[in-house]
Order: sequence, then C-alpha cells, then structure tokens
Amino acid sequence: MLSNNRVNFFKFTTIGNILNEIRAYQQADYAYKEDPKIISVLEQSMGTVIVDLKEMTRISRILEPPSEV
Repeated sequence: MLSNNRVNFFKFTTIGNILNEIRAYQQADYAYKEDPKIISVLEQSMGTVIVDLKEMTRISRILEPPSEV
C-alpha cells in the first residue's frame, strides 16, 4: 500500500511475476540421471546412506500427499 492507502501496482505486479516464476520452476519436470560418484561423495560427506528415488518418493508422499489442483 502507498501512503495514501492506494495499492502499489508496481510492487503488486512484481510480486505476481515472481510467484509465477516460482510456480513454473515447481511444475517443471527435471530428468536427472543418478551419478554413482556424486552419490558416493555425498554419502561420505554426510556420513549416511542416500535412499533411492522410489523410497524417497514413498516417504515424500506419506509426509506430504499430492494435492489435487
């Protein structure tokens, strides 16, 4: 809001554009190939074993089920 209680349309438009960009990145399908070397380095640096994609997806859906839009 501006000091005269009017909407700041420049700021309103800027925020809308940023939110649209975020939404586009969230909906994009990223097809990454697993690289065993990178996984090994991450496991060693974190001191843990990284679970596979299917297990991560299963856990993710339990914690945050997909919503219907």
